[in-house]
Amino acid sequence: MKSLPAFACIALLLLCAAPLAAQNTYRVIVDHSGSSLTFQHPDGHGQNGNQNAKTNDIVQWRCASSLRRCTVAVTFKDGNSPCSAAVGPSTGTVSCKVSVGAGNPGYVGTYKYTITVSAGGANYETDPEIIINNGSSQ
Repeated sequence: MKSLPAFACIALLLLCAAPLAAQNTYRVIVDHSGSSLTFQHPDGHGQNGNQNAKTNDIVQWRCASSLRRCTVAVTFKDGNSPCSAAVGPSTGTVSCKVSVGAGNPGYVGTYKYTITVSAGGANYETDPEIIINNGSSQ
């Protein structure tokens, strides 16, 4: 019976050391060309402002370094947000931790949003989407 407490301690340590769900941070660099917003996806998981992600990932929208005194705001359509908290407005960077789809192994949904960038006294706006897919094709 003395080995039971030792076994329980080892089992507990192994459970605590089990790998957690992977979390990625995806950057979306926002700039403008004329009156249109432009996007760079240096992490390769999106294009034209549309971003692919999965549960627990973080999506960060950042103003391009060329934009001075830039404010970013992200508003999800119909109040339907995949984020665990409100997203902006904020100076320079706003973030969304994806909270939908926990425990769902497959496709979860598409969330349309409006991104507004204010820089140099002008506002720029467009309507891309976040695609949440917890499948293996990510």
